[in-house]
Amino acid sequence: MSFSISKVGILLSASAMLITSFASCSKDEKQPISEVKTQLPFSGKYVWKFTIPNMGEQVSEHTFFADSIQYSMVGNAYTNAYTQVLVSYNAEEKRCITQGKGGGKDSVYFLMFFKDVTASAITIYKKECKNREEAETLAVPNDNTSADHGWNVYYKK
Repeated sequence: MSFSISKVGILLSASAMLITSFASCSKDEKQPISEVKTQLPFSGKYVWKFTIPNMGEQVSEHTFFADSIQYSMVGNAYTNAYTQVLVSYNAEEKRCITQGKGGGKDSVYFLMFFKDVTASAITIYKKECKNREEAETLAVPNDNTSADHGWNVYYKK
C-alpha cells in the first residue's frame, strides 16, 4: 500500500481536527453560569398574603415547575398573571433568572433569590430587571433590604 505525501498530510490534518474536537468536549470545561440551564430544585405552589392599608389583602402566588414559574397576584391594588420561563439557576447562590411571558411581561427578565427553604415555606426576593446582565450581576440583597418589597416568606399551599 502506498501513500502519497498529500494523502498523509490530509490524514494528519483530519487526525488533528478529531483530537481537537475531543479535547474541546472535556468534562472539566465550565460553561458561563448564564448559559447553564438547569431545573429548579423545588416545586409546588407557594403563597404570600399581605395587606395594603386602605386597599385590602393582596395574594402573591408562585407555582414552581422544573423549567418555569407561574406567577399571579390578586387584590384590589394589583392583579396580574404571567409565566416566568427559566433561563438559569445557580444552586450555590440560589439565584434564579427567568424571562416573562404573558401578562404584559413578555421578554422581561426577573431575578429571584431563595433562602430558608423548608418543606412548608420559602423566603423569596424578586426583582424585575432592566436586562439579563443586571439579573446576572446583581449581588445577593442583605437580609434587611426593603428594595423591591424585600424578602418575603411564602408558605406552601
